[in-house]
Amino acid sequence: MTIWNSNGHRPTRFDQIIGNAEVKRRLMEAASNGRLPRVSLLHGPTGSGKTTLARIMARKIACTGALLGQAEPCGNCVTCNGVFDEFTPTYEYYVEWDAAMLTADNLLALRSDLLEPNYILVIDEFQDIHPALMKQLRKVIEAAVGTIIMTTTHEHEIDDAIMNRVRLYNYALERPTASEIVDDFLIREFAQSGIRHEGRNQLLRVAECLNCEMRPIAQFAKQVLAESKDGVLTDEYLDLRFGSRDQVLMPIARRSRMV
Repeated sequence: MTIWNSNGHRPTRFDQIIGNAEVKRRLMEAASNGRLPRVSLLHGPTGSGKTTLARIMARKIACTGALLGQAEPCGNCVTCNGVFDEFTPTYEYYVEWDAAMLTADNLLALRSDLLEPNYILVIDEFQDIHPALMKQLRKVIEAAVGTIIMTTTHEHEIDDAIMNRVRLYNYALERPTASEIVDDFLIREFAQSGIRHEGRNQLLRVAECLNCEMRPIAQFAKQVLAESKDGVLTDEYLDLRFGSRDQVLMPIARRSRMV
């Protein structure tokens, strides 16, 4: 029932999210005032951090150990750690669903569950919900006392009534830039992993070749340790992994000469 894809590198705090500074600012300001929205939508391309941010929001809402005015979850209490359990969330009032798997019976149960103020529901890839269930889902959202956080890669496919419901709490995310990934993540990650590299340009190449998607980028350091010689990132390793830069640039040079 619960959809939970664990990733050891997944951030557990707002300040660990790479990029999307304005969205982080808005959410942290709301969190510090105890006013995270009860119904919200996070939308953006694959790899922009939607599901991760939804879980951090849920963790903060569930947290019982944060001090007044503190934006981040405490990271120590049973409830907020229950949301971010390594394999399966153990906080009894938290559930995460892939929209495509929801059924009429599920929604009926969720409508009852969400009458509990502490209940938190995350619906991932919201645009994939079956059209026949949309009316029932609108009623679930209208009746909810608990929290509903929705994520989507296709916000234009979402029902107008639901978009109107979240118009003030509709957060647009983007993938971080290669420079943000290098400066805010890869340099630190490589240093902590003991991996040597030959400069910032190599790390920029990694970010660009992996399309600035944080999930494969977060796994990259482990792969370098396992596959490279003596834990050193070399241009030769990158050529084998991503293809030679000369091979990529050669067709461009040929087209330039033809023009």
